[in-house]
Amino acid sequence: MLQITVFLNGETRRYFTKTYKPKYDNEHEIDVYNNRLSNVNDGYDKVIMFTDEVTNAFVSVSPITCLIEVEEVPE
Repeated sequence: MLQITVFLNGETRRYFTKTYKPKYDNEHEIDVYNNRLSNVNDGYDKVIMFTDEVTNAFVSVSPITCLIEVEEVPE
């Protein structure tokens, strides 16, 4: 599970997600997330999208307008 902390306009929001579960055993969730972030950096996507496990909310965040901190946490 990943903990995604978003800092935007002086506010901090913390989300927990399993959206980036790897398809293969030799991958980590953080690697899948980094690949998605690379797609944003390369211009293929505009936002990072995931479902928050706590609220079951679908979240989309633009990495251009905020600071995003990500870390793997045990479930």
